[in-house]
Amino acid sequence: MSAKTQHLLIHDVDRDGWGAAALLVAQLGAGNCRLHPTVEKDGLALIDRLGPQAEHRLWLLDIPTPAKWDTPLPPAAAGMCWVDHHPAPAANEAPDGVRLFLPKTAAPTTTMHLLVVHGLVPAVHEPMAFVRSLCVPGFETAWTRIIDGLSAAWPSLPVALDELAGLLAGAPPGDAPPPGLLPLANAGLARNREVDEILDRCPVERVGSAVVVRLEDARGIPLKHFNMRARRAAGASVSLVVHDNRRIYCGRDSRGPGLDFLAHFASRGLAAKGHPYVAFVDVPKKRIEAEVEALVAALEGA
Repeated sequence: MSAKTQHLLIHDVDRDGWGAAALLVAQLGAGNCRLHPTVEKDGLALIDRLGPQAEHRLWLLDIPTPAKWDTPLPPAAAGMCWVDHHPAPAANEAPDGVRLFLPKTAAPTTTMHLLVVHGLVPAVHEPMAFVRSLCVPGFETAWTRIIDGLSAAWPSLPVALDELAGLLAGAPPGDAPPPGLLPLANAGLARNREVDEILDRCPVERVGSAVVVRLEDARGIPLKHFNMRARRAAGASVSLVVHDNRRIYCGRDSRGPGLDFLAHFASRGLAAKGHPYVAFVDVPKKRIEAEVEALVAALEGA
């Protein structure tokens, strides 16, 4: 590959997305990478909008593969790498030139871990130490707080995107965070405090192994943050966040067996999104209590 190749990294803005981008930046060199963080999930539309050129190598990170490869890819997208831990309905239908790096087993994993197991970041020293720092509940470093801050502050980051790749390159090897990123650590801490303050005012019920939180207004904060912190605060193995009596967001410890949330909701005629161990589903208000009760019963029977 030519030294002039520019790697365009299209990635999610949660811990896994930013962490995967940081691993690749450390591997490929910050000067060779351009970050394109996004909350959108339509990877083919993102590629089309970006308009890659011949000197570009595309990477899709922590973004689901499409159900169908029915959108023509730009000629420059040949040789693109798609790395993702979500279920992959189009895994066997990718066009020529698209390299898929997907889970090898049904066990829960992350996009960061896939970069390691597929050998895509061989030059990064002890990459799994960095991956574990972002995945182990309750484990915090200056870098985990900064990456949380990136998610919290997006899209209004206190640093320009063209500078961010160079600043993130020190995360996987564990370098001291540069001063330019310290405001992000404060942003991550501030959001965690806001989540805790909101949770303190929410009705919370412990039902068996689960904690059920009734949340009226998330203030634009992704529900996964309430889910994780509620579970940790209650010492529960499962948490159910019921938001505005319209959405159920549920999560459990992925390191052991448990209820398959996607299969459970499908059996109830509901189309949930996410993974077997963490998922959300929209429910008509008149059904919300019945669905919470059915989910709690299924958890107890799992």
